Amino acid sequence: MIISDQSKKQNFNKKTLAFAIIASLVLAIVLWQVLSQNQKLEKDQVVCDFEKVKGKNFVSNKVYFSGGESQSSEAARSGQYSAKVFNPEGIAYGPGIKWTDFSAGDLYKVSVWVKRMEQAKATLAISSSKGETYYHGTNRISKREDNGWELIETQVQVPVNKEITELTAYVFTDSKKPVYFDDFGIQKMGNFKDGFSNFVLQEIDLEVNKKNWAKIQNKRNEALRVGILETEDKDWVKAKMNSNLDSIPLAV
Repeated sequence: MIISDQSKKQNFNKKTLAFAIIASLVLAIVLWQVLSQNQKLEKDQVVCDFEKVKGKNFVSNKVYFSGGESQSSEAARSGQYSAKVFNPEGIAYGPGIKWTDFSAGDLYKVSVWVKRMEQAKATLAISSSKGETYYHGTNRISKREDNGWELIETQVQVPVNKEITELTAYVFTDSKKPVYFDDFGIQKMGNFKDGFSNFVLQEIDLEVNKKNWAKIQNKRNEALRVGILETEDKDWVKAKMNSNLDSIPLAV
């Protein structure tokens, strides 16, 4: 009888272990499906303040952002937490979000607030996620607050001449010192098919540093003196064309 009881106990333990393994696999698959590729924003605007973490992800209005392990209470623009990102050995990727419910021509405003030490570089990027060739990145600051937080924002339009099935918005830095991100937002502005009723003419300015501006002035004065403008490749100087959407390097 004792031998029989031990046999029953062993069979019971094996069944229990098998059930636990199957249940764990099912749960892992469900979580993977929820947290990974086929996420839909469903709302025209989503802002993640990095206050809530579920597993390895941030959660905001039932929308998941990766990078939950970067949550930090060392600095915060809103609430009590932000995302702390750095890598002493190279590029460090911070929180990001993938979504699929968009159409060709959709226009999005993407923004994030950043706080950093010294001149640490922080970049906001939007790219296709499945090997498709689309990328847009910016590190231009559009607004600064007295408490040290700076706003990086840009507008992107889903290409109409490429088959894009999934987009990812994310942040990264190559700083060896901590960079803090907060209030990561995505807002759908409309679609080019809606017409141009919401079109706003952007103010554009040309940025040239003092040294290069002096070079341009000297070249102008020389042209006025001799009566003709003669240029060489070495006469070109670096400049930037800035708008409230982006900053584009160029030569003038």
